[in-house]
Formats: sequence, C-alpha cells, structure tokens
Amino acid sequence: RLRKIVTGISICIFIVYIITGACIFIVLTPNVGNSADPENPRRNTTFLDSLYFTSVSVTTVGYGDIVPENDAGKIFASLYLLISMAIVALI
Repeated sequence: RLRKIVTGISICIFIVYIITGACIFIVLTPNVGNSADPENPRRNTTFLDSLYFTSVSVTTVGYGDIVPENDAGKIFASLYLLISMAIVALI
C-alpha cells in the first residue's frame, strides 16, 4: 500500500515538473523551430510546443524539431534536463 502511495506521489511530482518546465520554457523562448531546417521555420511558441519540447526532452527522445534558439532557452534546457535525469532516476 505504501509503495502505491509513493509511486502516485512520484508521478504527480513528475507531471508538475513537466508542466512547470513548459511554462518556464514558453516565457524564456518566445520563438521555436529549427532555423537550420527550412521545412520547420521559426514561429511563436505555444504552450503545446513547450509541453511537447519538455516531454520529448525529458524522455530523452529529442527529435530536434523544436529547439531553443536563444541563450536563455539553451541554459534553461540544459539545467532542466540535468535535474530531470535526477528526478527520473529517483522515480
């Protein structure tokens, strides 16, 4: 029973972490895309873009279709992913 409670709390913390990361990413990175890919031009960041970026990055899939193009976004993404690896390891 205790194991189920701990697992449920861990999953909730992970979901909150993803959503919080998406909110911070959308503030720090107003434009997303991949300027090196002509089929994926830069555009305004939506919440769905941010949620997609954080989810894909945390799960280490990293398709590369959405990338932060400014320094603040790159620094945030680097730190966010380092912390997320620790969180995933604890879960």
